[in-house]
Amino acid sequence: MSDQTSTESQAETAERLRHGSSFGAAAAAYAEHRPDYAEAAVRWALEPVWPRQPLRVIDLGAGTGKLTATLVRIGVDVTAVEPDQKMGAELRRELPSARSVAGRAEEIPLPDGSVDAVVNLPVRQVTSAAFGGADLSTLYITTARENFTPADLREQPHAGDIFACTPGVTGRPPFLFAR
Repeated sequence: MSDQTSTESQAETAERLRHGSSFGAAAAAYAEHRPDYAEAAVRWALEPVWPRQPLRVIDLGAGTGKLTATLVRIGVDVTAVEPDQKMGAELRRELPSARSVAGRAEEIPLPDGSVDAVVNLPVRQVTSAAFGGADLSTLYITTARENFTPADLREQPHAGDIFACTPGVTGRPPFLFAR
């Protein structure tokens, strides 16, 4: 636990947890209307690590389980991690045999050694990540600060920034879908 988190007041903790469960009210609609992940795209993304059998993957921020379902279909040993109780309940309703746990990125509820790498950022709301640069060796990570309180902004002055790191692996060229 970071020093910043340990000094968080109860009100700040409650507000952060409220933000983390903002999709729950629409979980059923989200599950119904959000499209599934393309199996070919998921296989392509996992291709560099596919030889690591059994392939163990964490679907962090799993929502209602759209990616989890695709991973299960292609034979991956997946653990879905979702902070929002209602989203997690929808995931378990849709995928009763899938392994799912309540958790969040700041405290992944899995044993050490369950993942190959962790990128730790000084913010809580990561919005997207993508590899870029001429050789696709730079990982760009965008973050948000929408609906932050003044206390949130004092605690996370870099919220809303774009981060770049070189994790020691490269991204993949874009997957071109058929039109």
